[in-house]
Parts: sequence; structure tokens; C-alpha cells
Amino acid sequence: MTPRGHEASMARLKWLALVPVAVGLCAPAAGQGKGVVVEGVVIDAQTKVPLANVAVAVRYTRPPDGGNVMTAENAQGAVALTGEDGRFRLEEPKIVPFRLYCELEGYVKKTGGQVFELKAGESATGVTVALDPESQISGRVFDEETGKPVRGLTVMAQVYGTVPVGSSSTDEEGRFIIRPLEPGEYKLAVSASEKPRVNPAVKQATGAGLAYPYTWFPGVSEASGAMTIQVPGGAKFSGYDFHLRKQTVLSVRGELDMEGVAGPIQFFLVESRDRGTTHWTIGTLEKPGPFEVTGLAPGSYLLQASNVTTNRADRRHASAAIDLVDKPIEDVRLKLLPGVRVTGEVRTYGHKDEKTDPLWTENHGKAIKAGMLPHQRAPFLSEVPGPVGEHGDFVLEGVSMEPWSVSTRDLPPGFIVRSAMYNGVEVDPGWFELNPGAVTHHLTVFVGHVDNALSGRVKRGDQAVDQAIVMAVREAPIDPRRKPDFLYGKTDASGRYSITPVPPGVYRVLAFSEPRATFAARQRFQNGEGVKVEIGPSTQAVADLELK
Repeated sequence: MTPRGHEASMARLKWLALVPVAVGLCAPAAGQGKGVVVEGVVIDAQTKVPLANVAVAVRYTRPPDGGNVMTAENAQGAVALTGEDGRFRLEEPKIVPFRLYCELEGYVKKTGGQVFELKAGESATGVTVALDPESQISGRVFDEETGKPVRGLTVMAQVYGTVPVGSSSTDEEGRFIIRPLEPGEYKLAVSASEKPRVNPAVKQATGAGLAYPYTWFPGVSEASGAMTIQVPGGAKFSGYDFHLRKQTVLSVRGELDMEGVAGPIQFFLVESRDRGTTHWTIGTLEKPGPFEVTGLAPGSYLLQASNVTTNRADRRHASAAIDLVDKPIEDVRLKLLPGVRVTGEVRTYGHKDEKTDPLWTENHGKAIKAGMLPHQRAPFLSEVPGPVGEHGDFVLEGVSMEPWSVSTRDLPPGFIVRSAMYNGVEVDPGWFELNPGAVTHHLTVFVGHVDNALSGRVKRGDQAVDQAIVMAVREAPIDPRRKPDFLYGKTDASGRYSITPVPPGVYRVLAFSEPRATFAARQRFQNGEGVKVEIGPSTQAVADLELK
């Protein structure tokens, strides 16, 4: 380690130590009792050589003060620096489950998967942490027709097809270097040079233009066709060059009208493809009037607009289907209208007489909250589920004409949503639309008790996997418009998981080693992967899973 590297490690250690000093974690307070000790060594994952001057820190898995929110200030505990032999000793005064975080210049930062749950006075010794040398991918971006380099584009390294984990902007020579990267499989993508956005319209229309499209290496428009790059630890790959051809982008102009209320208007854009629905927030206008959306590639979209307000009764909404082929659209009319009033009720599944419904006659459902959540955008604060009345009734004001899903909270133990009816007709609780021609709108949500579970064990070879994420999805064609009803579980130190209660049906189940791996869940389920199980109202289903 060079003197400069040692100074950097010391500076890093001092920085890491700031948080515990601020919250009193440096040493046990008088009368606090014994803490815990962790001793171990940090090595190079490839050479197995001990690493000196590694900053090692405690990272709590839950707030040490007993609260519910983890922050940068309360997430970190004791810190230490490895010696020339790579060894460290951490003395942690707080009796809180934690992981180890390690950082050294030239290596990938690492938060270990092992959770230490030690009692006061206990020690963990013989701990080995292996750090991977940083890897990198570099290349250049050129215009295919002129051969000139393109500056100002963002190139991303993605895992699981769509999850960016590193990026770099091209310089004047079109060069990019993405680092640091840990060993693994990556796909490269370069962002579009122009993104959809809304602005007040000016007299001169933008019309049609040219822009570089979002492209995956080596020059394809879909992630499924992109090249997978296997990157080992410490690799410095170069020569991953993009040759981009500009494509037509179009504009949409129109008039936005809103009466009765004032305030800014937020615009959303929804695009449905075979791989799923993509939706963006494309900007905000301060007031109604002429608008223009630019940067749209040819395709089919749903353009939505809503005023920004915390009062649901003041909510206004408009939407228009847009089909762009080869020329701009000039005459879109968006009139933001008040939403409708939706009455609702929560009832026991299979119980015909609402007057004797045990949910309310025996007050089992007193804590229930119910409502509807938008399917193609993030909900506003005014749209979160609210408390129901003493007989299970609820009222929603300002509900717009867009896709919705039933949302409930705080159901009695073992209860789930079993079905739903809108205006007397059974609908999918996860996807339904209101009838704009209906005079009244009434939603009945049926909830019921099930005594079932999905459980099992996750292993990698002969070893149990701690903190693996288990996901299950109902066996059915996945509608690209609809968010799948994923069920989630997490394994303990023995690799075991349990998900309960479970809506009856046939499911496929997969395990993932880390949260970001779950971004590939939808595609993997669509590919038919997963262990298949059938779960009834009283089934204790078992699905043991293997991680590679």
C-alpha cells in the first residue's frame, strides 16, 4: 500500500467513524454492559492474499434505537482498520443484528451477507471476508453514418437485463469507462439522446426530428437480444463500441383545459409492450393551455394528465390514446374532469347475509382499511386506503377513469382478498376499470380466512442460503398491462421460508440471492421457470428451491 493509499484509508476510516461518534456508538456507556466482538481477516478474492488498511464497519440490519426507519445516521456502528496481516477486531457496544461492510481503494465495496446476532459478551472469530478487485468496461460511441464520436450520452452496465449498476457519460471523443464493477454478467445499453418531455407549446411546432434511440450492445432495440458480457474480478475490458443510427422522433401538440380548481398539472406517458408496461413522468405544467410533448419514437401511448392536489375531491384527470406512425400529431384535446364517487363495502367471502356478517357483527374487521390504487402510476397521498365504517362501508371521491386495483390493509389474521364485484359484476381485484357511462359506481370487496401456507428451504449445493428472497406468482398468462400479484418471503439462517396466508391457486416459485435479482422475476416467470405448486384454502404446500 502506497503512503497515499494509506492516507486514503485513514481518511475513510475517520469518515466512517463520524456517524457512531455522533450517536454515541464509539464505546459502551457506563453501566451499559458488555458488547460483542467480531474478529477476522480480509483477503483478495482472487489471490487470497490478506489486505491491509481495509475499512471494516458494522452495518445494523434494524434501527438500534428500536425505531422503524433506517437512516445513514443510525445504520452504522463500530469501525476498524485491518493491519498488515489483513486482520481486524471490531468491538460493538450495541446488541443489534448486523452485517460487515468493507471498503478499500481498488476493490469493490462489499456488505457481507452473513447476519451476526450475538448476545452481550459473545464473540465471533475466524471471520473471513473476500473482496473482489474492481473491474471495468470501456468503449466508444460513434454515429453510424458520419463515423464521428458522439458526446453526452449515458452508457450503462445492467444486470438482469434492465437494472443499471454502473454508468458513464461519453466525452468529446465518445469514450466511456464504467467502473467499479464486481464480477458477474452484464449487458451494456446507451440511453436515448432525447427523452419524452412536456412543455408549454410555442408558436413554432417542434414537429419531426432525429435522435439516437435507446440501444443495447451490440446494436439491438430489445434487452433480450443484447450480448451478455462475463466480467471476472479485476478485468479491464475495452473495445465495446456502439455505432448508432439516428431515428425519427415526433411531437404531440394539443390543448389542456381544466375548470373549477387551480394548480400545476403533472403529465404521464404509458407505453405497453410484450415485455410489460413502461410509464414515465414527463413533466409538469404550471397552468392549463397549449402543450407539446417532444421526443416520442413512433408507437402507441397513453397520455395522462392530473392536477397536483392533496384533496381527493379536487382531483382532475384526463387521458388520450396516441398512435404515432410517421408524422406529428397536432390536435390532442385534454380536458381535466372531476373524478366520480365510488361507494364500497367489505364483506366476508361466501357469507350471503350482510346483516349477520361476522366481520361487523362481531367487530373482527374494525381495523380494516380499504380503497383503490392506480395501476399505471404512483398513487397520490390522497389515494392510500382509508378506514372503513362500522359496517365495512367506505366512500372514495374524485376517482378517475383509469385502471385500478383493490387495496386493503390491516385485515384480520389469516384473511385475504378473495374476490371483488363492481356494479354487481365480478372483476379481477388486481385490474379493473370503471364504466364511464354508469350513473353510480359501487365496489364490493370480499375477504375470507384461509389456513394455508407456502414454505420450504433454499439451498446452494449442500449449504442453506440465509436472506434469500422467495417469490411466487399465480400460474396464468401475464397480462402486459397488469402488475403480477407477486408473493414474497425471505429465508432465515437455516434457509427456511414461509409465506402465509396465500390466495388459493396454482403458483410457480423462484428464489433470488439478492434484491436486485428480483427485477428479472417477471421475465423468468414468463419463461416458465419456477417450481409449480397448487395451494388450496387449507393446503400446507412445500417448495424447496435451489440457487446456482
